[in-house]
Amino acid sequence: MSRTSSKEDNFMNGLWMDYQGFTLFKTDIIIDYLKEFENYLENKTQEIESKILEWQKSEKEHEYSGADYYEEDYLNYQIYYRQLKLESVFLSSYASFEHFLKNMTKSYQQYFDLQIGAEDLSGRNYIAKSKKYLEKVIGLNLVGTDSIWNLIIKYQAIRNKIVHNDSRIGLQDKNIASQIAGISGVSINNNKIILMNKDFIISFWKLFDEYIEKIFTATREKITAPNTVYN
Repeated sequence: MSRTSSKEDNFMNGLWMDYQGFTLFKTDIIIDYLKEFENYLENKTQEIESKILEWQKSEKEHEYSGADYYEEDYLNYQIYYRQLKLESVFLSSYASFEHFLKNMTKSYQQYFDLQIGAEDLSGRNYIAKSKKYLEKVIGLNLVGTDSIWNLIIKYQAIRNKIVHNDSRIGLQDKNIASQIAGISGVSINNNKIILMNKDFIISFWKLFDEYIEKIFTATREKITAPNTVYN
């Protein structure tokens, strides 16, 4: 018969509160910020379009094209500023996700009173180490997260290309190109990864929510399982 003690309840409540706090003070703020920034870019773009129309109706158009005159400003607000901001916010989001998992695995290490931590495991990044730690060391059944994990790997590949290769993909990266095709808000142009709108990052945070909730479900199943030894 399964049962829980105050220790298990406190542990689960602590995990949940950490997750809620992170969502409130990190993910929600990032998403709101992205929406405000995109509104700002759209307003600036419309403002430039209005200036072009006004220019074209004036005598200035006979001397110099209004579209040519405002081309740089238009491209900055429509493409380059957006791309720069989305990349920086995505990299920050990815780092925050990684940091959250690092703190979470430490909570598991403390709860189960283990000497080994996720950082002691082999692996190239902490997100992968955390998954290995929760499965192999803590003993969580994370089979139900496989489809989510495969998407996380795709975001990870995009992040690595942005950081280590100036967003560019080579001939050896054909698999990345096919993976990107299924993600909203991102595309490839001239062999370069382009983040097009906020949907890319919002989808990343939705994936984070799904992954963490699956981990919590697996944790609850483990600590309430029959034959669990309680102190």
